[in-house]
Amino acid sequence: MWYVMRLKINRAAFKELPLVFLPRQRKWVFLSNCVWKSLPCLQSVYSLHREYESCHVFFHQRLGLSNATIDHVVEELLDDADRRPTNQVRELLVAVNNFLKRAFSLCSIDKLRGKRIIPVKTCSGKTCLMRYDKDLFYLADRPSLYEAFKGRLPLVDFTVDQVRDLSTLIDAMELRDFLLSQSVIEELHKVGIEVSDRQKTKDLRMRARYFTR
Repeated sequence: MWYVMRLKINRAAFKELPLVFLPRQRKWVFLSNCVWKSLPCLQSVYSLHREYESCHVFFHQRLGLSNATIDHVVEELLDDADRRPTNQVRELLVAVNNFLKRAFSLCSIDKLRGKRIIPVKTCSGKTCLMRYDKDLFYLADRPSLYEAFKGRLPLVDFTVDQVRDLSTLIDAMELRDFLLSQSVIEELHKVGIEVSDRQKTKDLRMRARYFTR
């Protein structure tokens, strides 16, 4: 009984008072501002595992401190994303995608609706943040399509490889219809005068026999 009472007192005290000391910053902070292990892209929480590695049991079992979650990343995105450098916003979105790959709940994504958190390069070359559920932009998921439409359509400010890696987040945000590979209809047209080459036709027919085996 005494242990349970002391545990409750410890948790209550850490909740109400800034009782976590950060040696490097030389300041006291609230436990609610801390996580055990963080991510490089998170700047609004303090990671304690390096400072207090030997106190793992105390922070985890007694105080219930956990590692950074998708909720921490989403909250950071909601916290003045338009004032952050574009590369930081990209890193946060990649982190959300990685959490979703690990089967984290999609409920956190709903908080991002109507928020300007998607870096998009406009036709003028300027990068701005747009809302994924209201603004119009496209995602270049093929190099050829990126080269064909850059400067002609608003495209997310990610490389083609990054867009492919973000497939889980794209599905969660229901943006698959805005992939250029889904939006663009490619057509081939003959250019110039059609010339018949009997030798090449014969050579192709001979090779075709091996294709069907």
